Amino acid sequence: MDRLRFLCLIGAMGLYAVLSSPTPDHPGLVEAVIGGLLCVVALPGAWRMILHVHKTRNLWQGAGALLMIYGLSVPLCLGLIYGQDTGLIVRDVVPFLFMGLALFASDLFVNDSDRFKLFLWAAAGVGFVQAARSLFKVYGFFAFDSNGVEELYYLANSPFVLLCAALCIAGMMRFLMQKNWLRVLPQVSVLAVLALVPLAAMALTLQRASLGYVVLFTLVLIGLAMVNRPSRGFGLVVIFGAGFLLIGGDVWAVFEQLFRKTQEHGFNMRVEEWRSVWAQARGSWSVLLFGQGWGTAFESPAVAGVRVNFTHSLFSSMILKTGLVGAALVLAYLVGLTQILWAQLRRNQVLALALAGPFLIDVLLYATFKSLDFGLLLLLIPAGIIAGGAPVLETRREVR
Repeated sequence: MDRLRFLCLIGAMGLYAVLSSPTPDHPGLVEAVIGGLLCVVALPGAWRMILHVHKTRNLWQGAGALLMIYGLSVPLCLGLIYGQDTGLIVRDVVPFLFMGLALFASDLFVNDSDRFKLFLWAAAGVGFVQAARSLFKVYGFFAFDSNGVEELYYLANSPFVLLCAALCIAGMMRFLMQKNWLRVLPQVSVLAVLALVPLAAMALTLQRASLGYVVLFTLVLIGLAMVNRPSRGFGLVVIFGAGFLLIGGDVWAVFEQLFRKTQEHGFNMRVEEWRSVWAQARGSWSVLLFGQGWGTAFESPAVAGVRVNFTHSLFSSMILKTGLVGAALVLAYLVGLTQILWAQLRRNQVLALALAGPFLIDVLLYATFKSLDFGLLLLLIPAGIIAGGAPVLETRREVR
C-alpha cells in the first residue's frame, strides 16, 4: 500500500509539473486527477495519524493535528455564516489541506532513504519543468495544457524552482571539491546548464528574494568549504570567480534591474498590506480571534486596491481568515518544522540550507503558500529526518 501511495505521489507531481499551475483559475480534469492521486496518498496517512495522535510527543505533529481540526471546522463554518463565496472557500480549503501533507504522508519515508532521495529529486525536477515552462510564456507551448500566459509566468515563483537551482549549485560544488575535479567536468557542465534554467526564470521575472537567497546559499557553501577543506575551498573561489568574470556583465545587468525595481516599487506594499489586514481583522474581538472564515476577501494595497482573497504572507492570511487562534496554530506547526530543519542542519547542511530558503520566502514574502508546491516542501522537511532513522512520532529526540 505504501508503495502504491508513493507512486501516486510521484505521479501527481509529474502531472502537476507538466500540465497544471500553482493556482489555476479554472481547475479541470488534470487537477481532478491530481486531487484523486493525492487522496490515495493522504487518506491512509491521515487515518494512521488519527489512531496514533495520543502518542504524539513533538510540536509539529501535535500543533499540526490541532491546526487541521480547527481549520476544517471553525473557519469553514464562519465562511458559510458570513456568506463568503463558495468558490473562494474551496480555493482556501484545498491549499490548507496541502499544508497537511507533512502530517499525512511523512510515514511513507520511515527508514527509507532511497525513497526520500527519489522524492527530493522529483521535487527538483518539478522546479526545473516549472522554470522551463515560465520561460515559454506562450499558450500551449512546451506544456500541453489550457493554462494561460499569466499562470505560466507565475510558475517562476514556485519554491521548487529555487530548490532546483540550489541543488544544482550544491551538486556542482560537490564535484568540484573532488581531488581530480577535471575528471568530473562533464557532470559539472551538465549541472551548470541545468542550473541556468531556474536561474534564468527567476532573473527574467525579477524574483528578488529568490535570487538573493541563491547568492547567500552559494556564499555559505563556499564558506563551509573554506572552513572544512581550505585548499579545495580556495579552488572553488577561483573557479566561481572565473565564471563570474565570464558572465559578470549579465549578472550585473540583472542586479541593476532588481535595484531599479526596488527603487520604483519598494517592497511591493507588503507593510501596507499588513496594515490593511489588521484594520479589517480588529473590527471586533470575535473577528480578531477567529477571523471571518475561508473565502474572506479584502482590498489589497499590494495589488492596487483590487479586492482579492489572498495576501503575500501566510500569517497575515491566517489572521484575516482564521484569526489569531489559527495564526497561533500555524506558527506552532511551522516552529515545529523549523526545529526539524535545525536538526537536519546538523546532519546534512546542504539539504537543510536548500530547504530553508524556499520555506522562509514562501511563509513571509510570497503568496505561493497557497500552492501544492508549499505542501510538498513542508513534507520534504520531516521526510528527510524520518528517512534517516528518526521514528515518525518521535522527532523530539532529534531536535533536543
